[in-house]
Amino acid sequence: MDLVRDPAADSGSRPPPVSRRQATASAARAVHEAEELRRRLAGLADAIAGVLEEHASVHEHMAGQAGSAGAGGHASRVRELAAAERAVAQAYREGTRPPGAVRDTIRG
Repeated sequence: MDLVRDPAADSGSRPPPVSRRQATASAARAVHEAEELRRRLAGLADAIAGVLEEHASVHEHMAGQAGSAGAGGHASRVRELAAAERAVAQAYREGTRPPGAVRDTIRG
């Protein structure tokens, strides 16, 4: 079986240089892709926060019905996580890194 080889790869030569226009277009695409990723991550963090808030509401309801202090405490912790996820979403929208305290809250 014959393998086709690229002569440039064997000679140690470099690929042709990229024009300034190509480099600018490539950089613009990368920036756009990064912004789109941050936007999507912010949306996911908001969605997670919404689920956590619903979760907390269920536990608050259970605490009210059964008088369970544990359910109320759990709801409080879950609301804290929801607030942290909202802070993460905001940081993504701003193009910044979430504060360390927020990341620590999420890590638990």
